[in-house]
Amino acid sequence: MGSMSDGLRTIRMNDDRIVVQPEARARYLVSRRLAEYADEPEVLVPLEAPDDSASDALDGMSKDELIAEAEKRDLATYGTKAQLIERITDHDRMSATSEVGANAEDEPLSESDSDGNS
Repeated sequence: MGSMSDGLRTIRMNDDRIVVQPEARARYLVSRRLAEYADEPEVLVPLEAPDDSASDALDGMSKDELIAEAEKRDLATYGTKAQLIERITDHDRMSATSEVGANAEDEPLSESDSDGNS
């Protein structure tokens, strides 16, 4: 969304609409308490650490079993057991964080949305 560097700010109107406005207009609306800045950094809550039992299960697998697991995930199947375990573990961590995913609020606003008119 917008930031101060490109002259745009993302603000949340009092009716909960999120709009992108030029910096001066956003500052005016916020100063009149008609909106608040929505592009301020949010406090992020860290995800829980991955369960080590999955890693322990991979440690107990043969190289052929690890190759089969890598193939299931469309990952490269070359390298040592340790490299395969690392590759599978990294993939599974990335998959877990991407499940949080985007939602409709993350979609860019259209021109009509950004100026407040429909």
